[in-house]
Amino acid sequence: GYATNAQIRFIHECLIVLIKRDGISRILSDDTALVSISSDDQEWIIWDWIPSAITAGLRFAASKSPNGFYGRTSANRIQAVISPKLRVRSFDNLTDAREWLRHPL
Repeated sequence: GYATNAQIRFIHECLIVLIKRDGISRILSDDTALVSISSDDQEWIIWDWIPSAITAGLRFAASKSPNGFYGRTSANRIQAVISPKLRVRSFDNLTDAREWLRHPL
């Protein structure tokens, strides 16, 4: 659903810690209930968080697409400008997303 600016940034910063600490190169996200991401948070994710995640070691991200129009629009905008160093795909279900992460190339 809706997340505040502080919640989005806290969760994403925690992910950076886990990526570094545990050597994570692949993440799976269930964005089914994502309502929207504010423009400010989209910009922060694109220009701050993604470069930090790539530097930390993230290489692949798969997600279950949001059900709602604005959630999909937010996710698509972010995915449209992601660095080629991070391969990202959205799926209609988690099973397909999980399978792609097993063999993302």
